[in-house]
Amino acid sequence: MSEPLTPAPEGEAIETTAGDEAQVRSVEFSEQSGADAIDKEGNLDLILDINVPVIVRLGQSEMSIDDVLALAAGSVVELDRLASDPVDVLVRDKLIARGEVVLVDENFGVRITNILTADERISTATSTS
Repeated sequence: MSEPLTPAPEGEAIETTAGDEAQVRSVEFSEQSGADAIDKEGNLDLILDINVPVIVRLGQSEMSIDDVLALAAGSVVELDRLASDPVDVLVRDKLIARGEVVLVDENFGVRITNILTADERISTATSTS
């Protein structure tokens, strides 16, 4: 009866021979070039037309159920921000920028005033989680 085979170390392959012995040799991978190479800009072009939810968060408040049930037309809900504070711009629930509310024709909009850096996005995500 033959001995059970053990897996080769990572990056190596086992080449078996006619006998019970196995020879181990290194595996080499060639660099991809031409059409097979990864084109980062081309890959980005593949997703540019995908819609993602963008949310502008003006502020938030915590209310008792009794206060929520008492809301009526004309009620004012006090938010946790000052009128001069920037609003948060979130994409897929991740803060990516801050801006100010503007009026465009008859519609509200947001003028981006600050785009968060990658480090700021990471620290913001971990502090809100």
